[in-house]
Amino acid sequence: MAKLEIAGTERGRWTWFVASVAGIPVRVHFTLLLLLLWFAWIEFQAGGSLEAHGGSGPTPGSLPAIALRVLFILGLFACVLLHEIGHALAARSYGVRTQEITLYPFGGVARLKGMGTVRQEFWISLAGPTVNIAVGLALLAVLHFSGRWVPLDQMVRGDVHFFPRLMIANFILAGFNLLPAFPMDGGRMLRSLLARRLGMVRGTAIAASIGQALAILFGLLGLIIGNFLLLFIAFFVFVSAGQEVAVQRSLDLMRGHRVAGAMIRRFEVLGHSDSLGQAADLLLATHQQDFPVSGGAEVIGILTRADLVRGLADHGPRAYVAASARRDFVRLDPGDGLAGALERMHAQGQRVALVFEGERLAGMLTDENVGEFFQVRAAQGDERDAGEPPEGEARGGGA
Repeated sequence: MAKLEIAGTERGRWTWFVASVAGIPVRVHFTLLLLLLWFAWIEFQAGGSLEAHGGSGPTPGSLPAIALRVLFILGLFACVLLHEIGHALAARSYGVRTQEITLYPFGGVARLKGMGTVRQEFWISLAGPTVNIAVGLALLAVLHFSGRWVPLDQMVRGDVHFFPRLMIANFILAGFNLLPAFPMDGGRMLRSLLARRLGMVRGTAIAASIGQALAILFGLLGLIIGNFLLLFIAFFVFVSAGQEVAVQRSLDLMRGHRVAGAMIRRFEVLGHSDSLGQAADLLLATHQQDFPVSGGAEVIGILTRADLVRGLADHGPRAYVAASARRDFVRLDPGDGLAGALERMHAQGQRVALVFEGERLAGMLTDENVGEFFQVRAAQGDERDAGEPPEGEARGGGA
């Protein structure tokens, strides 16, 4: 299974960088290695089961058979990677960057820095399955013209070798991802079509409901046939669909609000020569978790709680905060729209931003404070900031 995802605030844990393709970092989760070992063990356990051996290919359980099984899984995940690259290149054509591609045992995830308009989302989502169809057709042509075509009845039984199996796998991968099970590709395409007429929030809710209904069917089927991978995919789709609905509702609430209404106005600022020990004292004495760092009259960075803890562990409490502060902070204006500001923060992997009026530090914006802001507004009766036009109209319209 493959999936598109808006870039979040943190890079996935337990992942290894393996390559950069078209300028996009490609990472694999460590559980993918466990999957390969599991399939190798299954093949090894098949040793001696010669009744299932049709007389062609390596003997089940032999070293060549194990190597072929692992090689097929690697080839399958190479096709999943091509699928995600298809998403990434389609997104790039619309000016949407891809933060990274990560391969998991259940498939791949392309983390995009936004999804463009609803029209663009349709074509970005379609690009992945299209790549798998193209790969499948290319393998079909090679098998046909090389004289190595395998009869369909053998394909149905699974009594085929590497390239026919890989061809079938690509067609299955494309078809599975085109199912309207949001947030899979087909579900995102459905959401795009619905959002053009019903708006992003309503379109997402309907697509997510369909996706969760299909996830329940996947789960039941997995229980009946004893397929635990299908059960895992069902759980993943069900939970992800619910999360996507929550995200879209949050974005809709933000539209029409400015950064000035949600930013923190009272906060402590550290000097670049202050120690990490002093910063730790402030962390414990206040509710503040992130601290702007100044060098004279200029703000040179920000020290987050994670940076502080890491700095204390690596350098000790007497080290200067300037050495641990991050310089690539997000810079906002009080008049910026709140939804766009949060998208910028998350696209850059940040949970906090600094707000400036000209060159003067005027406030801070954090995920937590935005959540508190909307809790207060909901309790008071939500009213949009005066004079602020709704954001994101392009996401709900277009043909």
